[in-house]
Amino acid sequence: MLPSEFYQQCIPHLQFQIAVQFTLGKRVSSNAKCQGCGENHDMDPFAEHATICKYGGGETSRHNAVRDMLAQLAKRAKRVAKTEEKNLLNDGTARKPADESIESWTLNRKIAIDVAVVSGTNQEGINKEEAEKRTKYLLKCNEENLEFKPFVLDSFGRMGDETIIILRSL
Repeated sequence: MLPSEFYQQCIPHLQFQIAVQFTLGKRVSSNAKCQGCGENHDMDPFAEHATICKYGGGETSRHNAVRDMLAQLAKRAKRVAKTEEKNLLNDGTARKPADESIESWTLNRKIAIDVAVVSGTNQEGINKEEAEKRTKYLLKCNEENLEFKPFVLDSFGRMGDETIIILRSL
């Protein structure tokens, strides 16, 4: 795709240079400071920190973009979906198992879908995150007659098994 400022399909030169080096597995300048958290990441020659930094909005922006894409897919599939629905769990806590909930997913059961984007440099990151989300929410969702699925992908675009199942169903 050609760069276009009008369509917001452009990336500043330095970020593009780092992205290419990162994709090719080349070492990135070792004296770069993170613009989000301000930390010096000399120990991070392949720029992994940039894919997982909690400051500066990168991680949150990726998460929200995936969540919003999922909402659009559900809408196109003529599903009744709600983003960030509150009070799905009647356990007296503020726990929120769903970034997106969809009515009548299977056998008239609502599904709670929890989105996560993990670092692409950790091959086991997707499986680990899926397992953590299941441990956190699966049992309680079943008690509430909710189906629960983690929707996990990494910063390189690889998807977890549950994510693929959800996308095929939509």
